[in-house]
Amino acid sequence: FPHLLGITTSTHNSKHRQNYQFTSQLSFVTYNVLSLGQPTNHFHTTGKATVLAQQFHNLAPNTIIGLQETRSRSTTHRTTHLYHIISTGSTSKSHGCELWIPTTMTDQDLNFQVLPHHIEVLHTSPRILRTRLRTNFIDICIIVAHAPHTSHPHHDKQQWWKLLSEISS
Repeated sequence: FPHLLGITTSTHNSKHRQNYQFTSQLSFVTYNVLSLGQPTNHFHTTGKATVLAQQFHNLAPNTIIGLQETRSRSTTHRTTHLYHIISTGSTSKSHGCELWIPTTMTDQDLNFQVLPHHIEVLHTSPRILRTRLRTNFIDICIIVAHAPHTSHPHHDKQQWWKLLSEISS
């Protein structure tokens, strides 16, 4: 289920001496994409990413999406007509995280563009992606993470949680 967050921010434009207030509801969704098909399929070669993007955009246009197990081969930042997609690379045939940020966010009174320079990657690894989204209307850090599951050795899980804790502070 999406987690909803109400955001109210104000910004001052000195050139025009105006204050803007943007109040909106953002949805944050996390999804393990391996549930979309066979583990041998590469997520982006199946067309499923396009279908998923369109579905999320149609249902909730102010949705920020975190995906796990995307199996991206490299760390990239690309833009489609709907989303900025930031990917972590993975050298194995598993892992990989992606963050999808809408290219346009809307409110009843205002639409604003999210541009590539508004997004800063703060940390990237095959299991953790931390970014900062900073515009005139929003300034938040977003983490997409994929924890080791129960069959992983206890030491691996401890190391992962320690790293996530350090990255989050």
